[in-house]
Order: sequence, then structure tokens, then C-alpha cells
Amino acid sequence: MKTMAFLADKVTEILRAYPICDSCLGRQFSLLGTQTTNAQRGYSLKLYLTMQMHLEAQDLDESKKTQAIETLKVISEKGNHLPAMEVLRKILPDAKLHEEPAEGQKFKCYLCDNIFSQVREIAEIAYEKGKDFEFDNFLVGTALLPEISDREDELRAKFQLTQGEAFKSHINREVGKILQKQFNVPVEFKEPQLLFRFDLGFSKLEISAQANPLFIAGKYKKFERGIPQTHWPCTQCGGKGCPRCNNLGKMYPTSVEELVSSEIRDAAQGTETKFHGAGREDIDARCLGNGRPYVLEVKNPRRRHFDLRAVEDLINKNAGGKVSVSELQFSTKEYMQELKTGAEYRSKKYFALCQMEPGISKVTFEQKLKEVREKITIIVQRTPMRVVHRRADLSREKRVLKITGEWRDDQTAAFTIEAQGGTYIKELISGDGGRTRPNISEIFGVQITCTELDIINVDEISSCGKVREVPENQKK
Repeated sequence: MKTMAFLADKVTEILRAYPICDSCLGRQFSLLGTQTTNAQRGYSLKLYLTMQMHLEAQDLDESKKTQAIETLKVISEKGNHLPAMEVLRKILPDAKLHEEPAEGQKFKCYLCDNIFSQVREIAEIAYEKGKDFEFDNFLVGTALLPEISDREDELRAKFQLTQGEAFKSHINREVGKILQKQFNVPVEFKEPQLLFRFDLGFSKLEISAQANPLFIAGKYKKFERGIPQTHWPCTQCGGKGCPRCNNLGKMYPTSVEELVSSEIRDAAQGTETKFHGAGREDIDARCLGNGRPYVLEVKNPRRRHFDLRAVEDLINKNAGGKVSVSELQFSTKEYMQELKTGAEYRSKKYFALCQMEPGISKVTFEQKLKEVREKITIIVQRTPMRVVHRRADLSREKRVLKITGEWRDDQTAAFTIEAQGGTYIKELISGDGGRTRPNISEIFGVQITCTELDIINVDEISSCGKVREVPENQKK
């Protein structure tokens, strides 16, 4: 059974080998004892050892006395421990002890190079880096150069130390406690709004403050056709500008992303934004009804608290009737991820204006529409020809929840289709040369082409089952 004598012997071994400060010594035994700091733990170990050696230095046995004094010198010099120094002064009043060391010979901890004596200075630098940010919580993170971590690993292996914590955890906590008081906000480990990063070595200290993204959720409606959801760089010049794109660097003059982003970026004082939609509509489709949910991710925001209603009004005013946004609210990364991954499981309702060639009568239309309702409930769609050049050639099983139709004349009809997210509606109607089966055209027996498509509702509840995808070359 290990006793206090075991700890005393272990501390003596360590100090005989290396000069170690209180914080670094205590860190080697941080799993022993609670409600204390590593510095207090290290000081206490040295103090206990000093008291033990002080007692033994009074022994009549000269060899024990000599050994105790020698150990006190080790604690004093390599432990930089004032009580041990004072005990030695009393025991050896005439000895020349602890003379002022020569320049450059002051105590220097082998493990941290006295970094832990500079924690307040480090925290002050970090405070200056972070004071211009608005945040409700933060986290401190440290990247150590191998010169520090290797020394600690070697020391623990050499002395078989198994009760310590990591250097990084120690420095992060000590600086974090100071910053917590200065900023009066808590530490957050899961989703910190501001991250202080220390790049640390014996002769290197770089401190940076990085704001994690701000997420703002909302819904958008798109009233004009010909507008992509996100910025689309020119395929010919890659965004540099060329005759193909009229030197704009993009395929289309604007996008939903561009129309709804700048006002939020400016309000948050961020550097850039990223648009995350719950699916996307075709460029030539409108998005009406209740709007499509989306999340805007703002990178490096300096402000996190601002009037979203005022920003919403400004976006709608500046959009010039092309798009509108509603229900803006501060959100989270988890919601953004759920929005993206769950988009294909949410049902969407579409209105499609179509041309029929050759034309059919109203009676025939009604008969075929009834057949469509009976036969089209689950379809298998192979990636459409119009997008297969940029998407994997897969066959996807999709659910079609409801189809209604309206005959307008011999060659014109309108369909309202409710289907699982990710369903290619134009191809459900046309058949895409047999790549979507069953399809409306084959059941009607005429070629039906969608000429105008509108999204009129996006379900916010996961009302559809999981998609099954099979690579085309593995399809039986």
C-alpha cells in the first residue's frame, strides 16, 4: 500500500533530477485530492517534505541529519521553496546560502520554463485580443510545441507517474479562470462562441481570439424565376471574370444567398457568410407558400446581439421584390445540420404548369389522372440527365404522397404534387427518357413537359421515410 512516504520519496526523486515549480509538480499528482489547485498541491508536497526533513535534521544520527539537510537544499534550490530556504537559514546560520544568483541563473522550471508564473500576463494579452468581440461564453485551447509535451512525457515515464493531468488542460483552466472573471461569462466546452488559442513553446507564445460562427435561421420566398439559391461562380473563368459572364465572375447576376446575406453579415460584423438551405429549388422555379427554411452561417462575427426584425425589414426592402425573408431567429449549428440532413425526409408541395403533346380531351385527362393516383405512390428516380454531369449516377426511391390535376385545354394542364424532399418533379412528369419510373407521361400516354414550376409548401415535419440509394452499376 502506498503511503505519504511514497509521495515524499517520489517528490524527492523528481526534484533531485529537475527544477520544478509548484504548478508543474502539483500537476503530476492532480488526480489526488480535490478542492485545490495544482499550485497549492505542489506547494503542499514541498512543504510536507520540508517539514519532514526539518524533523530529521534534528536527529542525533549525523548521517540522517546530513541527508536531511541535503534534501532541504534540493527543495530550496530545485523546488524554489521559501520555507525550505528559511529552515536552512536556521539550521545553518553561518553558511552562505541562497546568494543572489548571477544574471541568467534564476530559477527556471524544467517543465514549463516559468510559464505558470506568467499566467496573469498571458490572460491580459488574451483579454486585449477578445475585448472587441461580443460573446456569451468562451473556451481556451492550447497547441503545445513538442519541446514541452515531450519533456513531460519523458518525466512521467521516468518516474512512473500516473496521477497527473495534461499540461494543456492545466494552462487552459488557469487562464480560463482569470478570463471568466474579466469577461463575466462562463466557459463553454461544447459550442463556445469565442475561442482563445495559445500556440505555446519555451520561446514562443502566440495568442489569437477566434469567434465561432453565428447561425441565423429563417425562411425565404423567391418570387422571380432565373435566380439560383446560392452564388454560382462562372464555369468558364472560375469567378475571375470573363466575356462569358460579362466580367461578373458568376453565372447569374444574383442569387437568394446574395440577396439575404449582406445585411446580416454587416449587422454581425462578420467576414463572410455561408448559406444552408433545406433543399433547393431549380433556378427557373419560384418558391412561394410558407417559404423554404434556411440557416445563414456568419463567419468571424464580432456582434451576436442585434435586432433581427430590423435586419429582416432591411433585407426585404433591399431585395426589390425578388425574394423575401421571414421568421429570422438566432439558431445553432445542430439545427443547421438537422436542416440539411433532414431536407430529403420532409415533404414538399409543388405546382407545375405543363404542356401535353399531342393534346388530350378533358375526359381522357380525368381518366388518366385517376390512374396516376393509383399507380404513382413510390417511384425510382435515376439521377436526371440534366444534372448527372455534376451528381452521382444513382437510383433513388422516393415517395409521392398526393397528385391532383387540372385540365385547362387540350395541350395545357396543371398538376399539384406533394412528394418527398429531393424528388425531381420535372422528371416525375416527363419520365426523363425512362430514368424515372413510373411517371405521369407514360401513364397518360403522351409527352408531358413542365413549363413552370413553383414550390408552394415545405413541410417542417419529417413526414417521409428514409431514402434508399443504389449505385447504378449495382442495380439489379
